Amino acid sequence: MVTAPGGHAPGRRGPADVDRPARLERELARLVAGRRPGATLVALEREVPPRRSSWAIEDLRLHLSDGSTVDLLWKDLGREAPDSRAQAIKPLNVLEPRRELWMYGSVLAEIGEGPVSWGSVRDGRQGIHWLFLEPIQGSPLCELGAPDAWIAAAAWLGRFHARFDGAPPRCSVLLRHRPRLHRWWYRRALEFAERRRTAEGGGTGGSEVRRVATLLREIGPAHRRAVDRVLSSGRTLLHGEFYPANILVTDDQRDRRVVPVDWEMAAVGPPVLDLAALTSGGWTHVEREAFATAYRDACREAGAACPPLGRLLELLDAALLLLAIQWMGWTEHAWSPPAELDTDWMAQALRSASRMRA
Repeated sequence: MVTAPGGHAPGRRGPADVDRPARLERELARLVAGRRPGATLVALEREVPPRRSSWAIEDLRLHLSDGSTVDLLWKDLGREAPDSRAQAIKPLNVLEPRRELWMYGSVLAEIGEGPVSWGSVRDGRQGIHWLFLEPIQGSPLCELGAPDAWIAAAAWLGRFHARFDGAPPRCSVLLRHRPRLHRWWYRRALEFAERRRTAEGGGTGGSEVRRVATLLREIGPAHRRAVDRVLSSGRTLLHGEFYPANILVTDDQRDRRVVPVDWEMAAVGPPVLDLAALTSGGWTHVEREAFATAYRDACREAGAACPPLGRLLELLDAALLLLAIQWMGWTEHAWSPPAELDTDWMAQALRSASRMRA
């Protein structure tokens, strides 16, 4: 649907949303004036894409007065935004809408990584935290079976971590991976399991629910050891959710690019947490070792220290336990995670805890 400035596209209605279309077009006109001097915005197409996101996103096509068009992705990081599911499924304690705006506008723009940002809009009083990005023509890593694409992603991560090794940027909006954060995830996971056990009572699912709560208590000591090991292993700038669905790989085999997106959980913390996110799921030990090797080699080639492979794999097991507990404590609401995160996290936690005891 094409709307001239002042028009309205469906999908974002409600009393709190009366002036959003007009505000959107004013902000886009401002961005066009800065990016394309002499051109003006004459029409705007808006479309809600089929891909899933917990945030409200739209594909935009800007028609300019010079006859050109510009395609942008509009990401609305306001928790109260229409069509956003973030408030329902994301823990408020770790949400910070300014975080991703800052990452694109400062860090990623400076080092030349990620999609090109056309700019952002922040209006705290109106709950507006908008981000406008040029789309990337690539495929999510989770849709690619070729091992070389995964190896490339691990190598990209090693180089990225090396750039900020021991000296991550100072910014108050970045998440900090400290012991209390991971203890909080564990308490949430246990609290959710205990509440489900109470709610189930003697129902047919009661035995499984009781088992989860019991197992969570049993792996508590392993989780505490994992917190100590992982958080003492170094500091860098983390993507925070380096999962395959958040990593785009361009189709050009001769000039392949790895482009991580969705930096809303960017953090300061131990690098192995990002590597654990990449290698979570049903990988074999041999496959996980190959990814860890590519990561280690790239990190060292970029001039940063990285543990020997054996030590790195031990840290990876501990980090996978932390991630498993985090996802078990993510939300109590009925929610179907993306396919790449639809993992038996209890089984992952038990495997990691068992290997830590070995």
